[in-house]
Amino acid sequence: MRCPLEIALKSSRRLEVMIAAIHLVAAIALAHVLAHTLVLALSILALGVSGAVSILRLRRRSARVLVLGREGSLEIRSDSAAARAQILTGSVDFGWALWMQWRENGADGDLGRGRAEAIMILPDGVSGGSWRHLRTWLRHEGGERFSGDRA
Repeated sequence: MRCPLEIALKSSRRLEVMIAAIHLVAAIALAHVLAHTLVLALSILALGVSGAVSILRLRRRSARVLVLGREGSLEIRSDSAAARAQILTGSVDFGWALWMQWRENGADGDLGRGRAEAIMILPDGVSGGSWRHLRTWLRHEGGERFSGDRA
């Protein structure tokens, strides 16, 4: 596999539907548990806002490019900035989705001393045929930091 490899992320409709479904299930559960109408209405409103914010946040985070390098090195590019990072141990390939965790390099360039972040990536969340390349990179370049296939 040739590195560096650029993979453009995009918003995943499947993940958006999953987020909306989880919030809907929570609203239905609350409707069966809460007897007071005002509390129920406020709770369902809060769940609606939470779902909308979650989907908007997902869309914003999905507008990035991952530049995959050797030995688990990663560069995350967005419209406003770019950051270098290292893959963390908790990254997992479920087969149907990837859970990627990384820690940005510190301000002084120290590897893995900056802010930690995680993202779930589904096959429809990457451009073109990049899904297989991303999974292969995570397995081979993630090295000991990669948790492996849990599928």
